[in-house]
Amino acid sequence: MKTIFITLIALLLSALSFSLGFFVKKSVDDKKTIGNTLQEEYKHPIDIEEEQCINNSNIYDYSLCGEKAEKAWEREIQKNTELLQKVMTKEEFKYIKSMNETWNKSLYNQQDIINKFISTKEGLIHQTDGQNNIVQIKKQYALLL
Repeated sequence: MKTIFITLIALLLSALSFSLGFFVKKSVDDKKTIGNTLQEEYKHPIDIEEEQCINNSNIYDYSLCGEKAEKAWEREIQKNTELLQKVMTKEEFKYIKSMNETWNKSLYNQQDIINKFISTKEGLIHQTDGQNNIVQIKKQYALLL
């Protein structure tokens, strides 16, 4: 039963992660409008840090703020995985390991798609937008764990 459940979660996560890779918004304003309602209730410290970085930077440094946030979410994924390993049996954790491997493959494909899309566009907004999409993918996975 656990095997089916974890396999189902892994498949759903892969599908969700893959579909997020295709999701590119038109502008930064659209992102702010959609996320404001949820963000008002609770903001993760990584999101707050990224916001502060953006507010204290010029437009040319926005992607650097995204890179910092991306690395922070990677550390969060690692931390959550380590916590799960401590509370799960080896048998249970092998499904998390499998899920992580599947997710990493999917992430690589999504990053490749985003980077190919960005390379065909001119302008800083597309680079910033692509970076933000990658950050959001990693954030969703970290929060799922």
